[in-house]
Amino acid sequence: MSPTVKPASRASARIADWRSRTEAAAVELTDVTFGYDAWLTLAAGALGCAPLAPMIRRWTVAIDALIIAGLMLFMASVLFTWRGVRMMTAPVIRFWRGTPGSARRS
Repeated sequence: MSPTVKPASRASARIADWRSRTEAAAVELTDVTFGYDAWLTLAAGALGCAPLAPMIRRWTVAIDALIIAGLMLFMASVLFTWRGVRMMTAPVIRFWRGTPGSARRS
């Protein structure tokens, strides 16, 4: 009769065999672990791509709308500031480059 092999030793024998084959093939074994940041990213992706409750869906729409409104507000401020500064500096630049009469638009 053959002796019975415990499942743990059978598994460890398989792992040792696998490691010997991979080491022979010059493959480096590394331990892959995930930190809290990876799990939080996965959770945020799950909530963002597949909202399960109507309340979560409403909140995601509200957050998206808030972000877009903020971006539009910021870009409108940048645009109006840029145009205002450009209107004020254009005559000064024309004055510096030419004569005082060239400050007027023709």
